[in-house]
Amino acid sequence: MALFSEKSEPPDPVEKATGDDGNSEKKAVDVHSKGEDASSAEKVPPVSYTQLFRYSTKLELLFDFIGIICAIASGASQPLMTLLFGNIAQSFIEFATALQSNDPATLAARRSELRRVSARDALWLTLMGVGVYAVTHAYMLIWTYTGEVNAKRIREKYLASVLRQEIAYFDKLGAGEVTTRIQNDTNLIQQGISEKFPLMISFISEFITGYALAYALSWRLSLVLSSILPALGITGAALTKFEAKYKELALKESAEGGSLAEEVLSTARTAQAFGSQKTLSTLYDGFAIRAYLLDAKMAILRGIGVGIMTLIVYAAYALAFWFGTTLILQAK
Repeated sequence: MALFSEKSEPPDPVEKATGDDGNSEKKAVDVHSKGEDASSAEKVPPVSYTQLFRYSTKLELLFDFIGIICAIASGASQPLMTLLFGNIAQSFIEFATALQSNDPATLAARRSELRRVSARDALWLTLMGVGVYAVTHAYMLIWTYTGEVNAKRIREKYLASVLRQEIAYFDKLGAGEVTTRIQNDTNLIQQGISEKFPLMISFISEFITGYALAYALSWRLSLVLSSILPALGITGAALTKFEAKYKELALKESAEGGSLAEEVLSTARTAQAFGSQKTLSTLYDGFAIRAYLLDAKMAILRGIGVGIMTLIVYAAYALAFWFGTTLILQAK
């Protein structure tokens, strides 16, 4: 985006195809060659993630920090709830074992233990549920609000930056490219600086807390299950890389198609006079079809990636049941 770089060179807009049908093929070739030149041109290097918050006030940054703390608390609570459920399940198993032993003293002790553990863990689960709701609501509200406010400022800065350019800048700019870029690019930025970031923090907190509890309770089983981490990491990294690539290309095609449509609508009388409706429609369909194909490829890759990750998770379940049973039989 022009807002986050010192020099901005937007892609060349689609050339107006207002000629007659005799040179329609030439104009289509010119549009295609321009797209290749724009893709081969030097790209503006992306800014760091922290630079997206350059327009935030100190109060908003403080709220974001509070939201991160709430996200950490929300993520850490999930493994703790699993631990409480495990304690209750273990109490039920011990009570069922005492029922089969026909020992009145053991049965009375297990019954008392079951009531005590159930009452204690039920109280903790209730308190944790209320706390998780409070912190989750807090960080979602905070980051959604600050993301919307910052996206609004970025749109204003983007438009102000465009309006400060010289006249020659607009000769290479499509009629609808500014509005399309403001709409699409700032929406992507808003998604990245809104609720997705605290959700990522929450998942990281849940991961760290879960692994800490797992190694504390059974380090052997946890060490074996850690073998799935490289597979999950490689799959996730590959999925993210290809998805970002196709998303960028699809947005570029959509922006150029929107620029063409805006120019045609603004010169509708000229297009009608020269009878170039079919030519212009074909050009726009080309942008739309390419954007659709890129989105379809992204959807297919996303489905394959999610399927592979789900396969890895279920394979980890199978490994956990097999090796956990082995440890139980060996009294470890």
